Amino acid sequence: MTAKVSVIVPVYNTEPYLRQCLDTLVNQSLKDIEVILVNDCSTDNSGVVCDEYAAKDKRVIVIHNKTNRGSSESRNTGIRLAKGEYLGFVDSDDWVDLVFFEKLYAAAKKNNVDIAKAERVIVFDNKRTALKDLKENKSIRKGNKRNNPVFLSFTDQHTTAIYKRDLLIKNGIYYPDINIAQDNVLILKAGYFARSIVLVSKTLYHYRKRPGSISSEKSQDYFNNIIQFLELSLEFINTHDMEKAHYDAVFLRSLKVAYKRCHQMDMTKLPANYRKEYLKNIVGLLGHYKYEHVDILEALLLGFRLKFIIKGKMRRMYYLLRLWVRENRTI
Repeated sequence: MTAKVSVIVPVYNTEPYLRQCLDTLVNQSLKDIEVILVNDCSTDNSGVVCDEYAAKDKRVIVIHNKTNRGSSESRNTGIRLAKGEYLGFVDSDDWVDLVFFEKLYAAAKKNNVDIAKAERVIVFDNKRTALKDLKENKSIRKGNKRNNPVFLSFTDQHTTAIYKRDLLIKNGIYYPDINIAQDNVLILKAGYFARSIVLVSKTLYHYRKRPGSISSEKSQDYFNNIIQFLELSLEFINTHDMEKAHYDAVFLRSLKVAYKRCHQMDMTKLPANYRKEYLKNIVGLLGHYKYEHVDILEALLLGFRLKFIIKGKMRRMYYLLRLWVRENRTI
């Protein structure tokens, strides 16, 4: 029997948290699921734990990567192997409510939608929690009432949703090979091709925020990945039809994601030559706006028209960019 939902879990050195994650998956109230664990060359006992669960439950499938390929390609491996009608993604240090996939699947089938989305709660190491879904889900509810395209309202929290497998496979939607904001790229593409989305309240994905996780790392490679994220996002919207107002919204949203990712990083700690090259790349990407010609400085200022950008360490980045543009502008 084909699984109703395939749950894909990339695993890398999360042994202290892995059992909690897997216990919530194998004990889901929805029994017709398959759990695909992709062990990405963990150096702790994560791989052993995966094999232990597979030995006890035939619904658990374990793939051991021969080389470390990163979380994106590990998820993509799971997408290619999955047999479920819908696909879900869970990080191996997180966990979900025991009714999570049953509620999402039931809502997806009842409403005949491509995507069903739940809520998320952030769990910090000190056990404090914060529900971080209000703005995102409010946007989706408003978008549904206005019959807006899904890609305008569903913009974040990829692990809180399930996606029709055919939606991803038929449109060639996979995670890009970057370590930052790869989920935003997948959501943009899935939202573009999706017919509709439904929200499921009071169903939680528990997102563990901890030091040392990929999303917490900041380095020169971190900035390289931000540039790659912008390149991928702008390439997609520049090659797919959408109304200009929708294009503008996604263009600025991509900039917002990139700037927000940089917000807590002190660029002055980067080598001077790299800092200059990074700023040059940002300006060059702003010039990829595909509609009527816009002065590059105006586009830059438009992208920074977000209050949180002109705060703290980002203020320096803002003025460095303005200075670079004014010194190097050709129009």
